[in-house]
Amino acid sequence: MTDATPKRRKWWPGILVLAVVAALAWWVFRPPYADFPERSRVGEAAAAAAACKTSVAEFVQQRGAYPASAKEAGCFEGPTRYTAGLRVSGGRIEVTIRTGHPYTDGRILTFEATRDEAGTARAGPAEAIAGWRCGTNAAIEAYKYFPANCRQAPLAP
Repeated sequence: MTDATPKRRKWWPGILVLAVVAALAWWVFRPPYADFPERSRVGEAAAAAAACKTSVAEFVQQRGAYPASAKEAGCFEGPTRYTAGLRVSGGRIEVTIRTGHPYTDGRILTFEATRDEAGTARAGPAEAIAGWRCGTNAAIEAYKYFPANCRQAPLAP
């Protein structure tokens, strides 16, 4: 005579397999997204400068000269959550980054008005602004945290 009671399946091997698969997935997929929070913080600094680019371009178009300060251009120059401040001088917008990260904290994002769209020559106050060149004073190792168009040094003075 056979026993009519079905055998119970053990649940722990399935849980063990699930844990191993989860650990492997974390190990494989985490590196591409590990830098995302820092990149988004630096992106806020770029957004602050982008708003100011429009104000500077309008100022130059109306007055034929560059604004002497961010306040004169109509830009917000105070600190934000991830920026220490914004400075405007001679067709150049500089945003100091404040994130607490060793590669980006204290670095400067620079946007410079250029007379050509390639961003190779600065625009003078009497010239039309054809484009903006973005650069940073960060080390090459830190470029991965910056927007793609800003992964270069600013134009030489």
